[in-house]
Amino acid sequence: MTAWHALDFHRPVTARENGAQSVYRIRDAGSRQAGLETVELIGDVTTPDGRVLQRGVVHARLSVAHQPLIPTPPDVPVAPDHGSGQPGTPVFYHPRCPIHLSGLVASLAELRTWQGGATARFHPEIGTWNGRFAACRLPVLLIDALTQLALLTDGRSAAPDAAPGTARVPTAIDRVELFTPDNDTGLLSRYGGAGITLGARTGHNQAEADAWAAAPDGSVLARVIGVRAAPAVGGTGQ
Repeated sequence: MTAWHALDFHRPVTARENGAQSVYRIRDAGSRQAGLETVELIGDVTTPDGRVLQRGVVHARLSVAHQPLIPTPPDVPVAPDHGSGQPGTPVFYHPRCPIHLSGLVASLAELRTWQGGATARFHPEIGTWNGRFAACRLPVLLIDALTQLALLTDGRSAAPDAAPGTARVPTAIDRVELFTPDNDTGLLSRYGGAGITLGARTGHNQAEADAWAAAPDGSVLARVIGVRAAPAVGGTGQ
């Protein structure tokens, strides 16, 4: 798998408050055309004690492109310079934010933002999770970090005086493209010393944003295109 297309988020994925395991499943949506296979992430609506109220509720839907070879990376500039812009912290790293990200998903470091753009370093604190992410076939934390950065191109969501209520969450992504066979642990092992640079900018209509990740030599490792967002309403990520 080298790309996702038409990714739509319908409902958030959450942990149950009593610590019980939440189970989500991948379901074939039955659509195959032009080399794309459409799948859905589904889960059950349950009571706090685990009683199922509704089965098979769709949380996300996307089309997956299967290609035997990693495609050639595009020529995407990582400019402007990482030193430009205003330093800040993503509003969703704030404990009082409706969507609070912490732990290994708080992966943006050296963040700088301005109206219409942002840069950062990819720096997740994987720690004891290293073995778990070494088993993944995709760089899931990198894709998540790119999506986070795309949400910060509004010029408000990382300002020093940003209110927790300014946080946004993704509602759809046009495409996610991978140009590396490595997962997160492979990327960090390969480039951890020099670092992976992330960049993002708004699209022509200002309602969408694109983000990309680049190795120290400037080659593009991954990018997300057409991230659309809505105001956050509540939840946590750890």
